[in-house]
Amino acid sequence: MKKCRLIFSILILLGVLSINIAGDAAAPDGCEKLGQIFKTQVKKQGDICRLSIPRKDISLVRNGQKIEAEAAGLGFMVNFEQVGNTTAITGEFALLGNEVNHVIDALRKGGINISAIHNHMIGETPKIYFLHMQGTGDPVKLAKTIKASIATTNGDKPMHVVPLKENQ
Repeated sequence: MKKCRLIFSILILLGVLSINIAGDAAAPDGCEKLGQIFKTQVKKQGDICRLSIPRKDISLVRNGQKIEAEAAGLGFMVNFEQVGNTTAITGEFALLGNEVNHVIDALRKGGINISAIHNHMIGETPKIYFLHMQGTGDPVKLAKTIKASIATTNGDKPMHVVPLKENQ
């Protein structure tokens, strides 16, 4: 009988501890800290903090029709999720051609991997490239890397060209 009480007490204690741990993981302060870094609201959806910054600097025309940038999904979107002792991110940026390499350089410098670059549309002006990324690490470092990569975009920079070294 004493064994049963002990086991029952341990199970109740474990249940209470797991509720407290889950409650801490769902606290909104992580998203608020990210919002302070980006100076915009980072929305909490379940256990994920979602950053979404629309591209208001792009006037998109497709087949002669003006399309609102937000309706076309043009923006900087990144999801942050706590996974064990680290943070995992996945994201997508809508970029102009002369922004792609600048953003890649900034993301790679901060340890964020590029998983895809492709188009979602055909016949749009200006041409839009969608860059997908993923990474893991410290949430503040990841956020600062993402912020730095967004800061490289503005549509009026010259193409980023890396000169080739001559063979010796």
